[in-house]
Amino acid sequence: MGGAVFNEGWIDMYACTFKTNHARRHGGAIHSTGWLDMHACVITNNIADGEGGGLRTSRQVLLRNSVLNGNAAPKGANIYLSSSASVQYVLPAPAGHWLAATKCKVWRRECTDDDGCKDAEGACLMDPNDNVDTCRGSEEGSKCMLATENQPCDWRKNPDLLGATVYALPLGAHDDALPTACSAGLLGGNGSDPQEQSSAICAGACPAGFYCGTEATVEPTVCPKGHYCPEATSSPLPCNDGTYSNATGRKTAEQCTPANPGFYATAGSTKQTPCGRGTVTPDPGRGACNLCKAGALPPYAPAGQDLNPAPNPTPNPTPKQGLSRPRWARLNARCASLARTVLRARRRHFRARRALSATRPA
Repeated sequence: MGGAVFNEGWIDMYACTFKTNHARRHGGAIHSTGWLDMHACVITNNIADGEGGGLRTSRQVLLRNSVLNGNAAPKGANIYLSSSASVQYVLPAPAGHWLAATKCKVWRRECTDDDGCKDAEGACLMDPNDNVDTCRGSEEGSKCMLATENQPCDWRKNPDLLGATVYALPLGAHDDALPTACSAGLLGGNGSDPQEQSSAICAGACPAGFYCGTEATVEPTVCPKGHYCPEATSSPLPCNDGTYSNATGRKTAEQCTPANPGFYATAGSTKQTPCGRGTVTPDPGRGACNLCKAGALPPYAPAGQDLNPAPNPTPNPTPKQGLSRPRWARLNARCASLARTVLRARRRHFRARRALSATRPA
């Protein structure tokens, strides 16, 4: 039993790693029937054919800043606690992780109206000796109310836990990783404040203008160009069609810039793009350009204004990229004038040929 360690006594472990061990019965990495105190240890990818893929214990275990994950066993993939076991995880945990931990103190019956009891209430919460026998205890002769049977941590076996933020593991099999990684979109605590590691909200939502793209994120990443990141973003959102952003840290879609007339911007663009030949955009905020119609004015010609009063036998000239409205008007007029000049030249040519044919002898 115990793929790497079988403990029957008392062991303190520091900065240890147990990986890819195998036990034919219990405790893929460690089987402990004694006392075990682990600091900054990693137990991962171990296998047991019986109970406790990472750790199996029947006695006292303290875990501090340690991780158990990726282990495998028929009962308790990561940890198995027998009926006599007591396993406490003392915060802080590794950065970006959390546990449903609470402050370790002596839970007692509620104080009555006795002023002496209320005055001593704070001290009694940290007193592991006064009136703690739930079988024979009594409030008579003590300012501390009787300790309740249910307690948040096993301070009776280890009084040093009082005042610490502790998670007491229930007896039996534990398949989930310990501790739990903060979800993507949340900011994980760095271990300096137990409150940031004692609930599923961790240190809170990822701040706006940043994204937290993976589990156990401690340092958020600034939102990239062409995107925006509201609060609690796990993946940057692209600026909408017709808008763009050439700056980082955008927080809302409204902070993306609409494309100008004559330009377009697809979703996630970092700049606006001029329309190509034969296409136009009449309005700002377009995600694509429109095709020009043959022989028609650009769609953004002012209503009621005739920019090409003469007949135009040829289509509009091919649009240029980024042309302004007055430039289009000049091109339309120039195209019509050129067409009339060519037509007059062809007529003169044909008249000259007919005159030449008439003067030749038959």
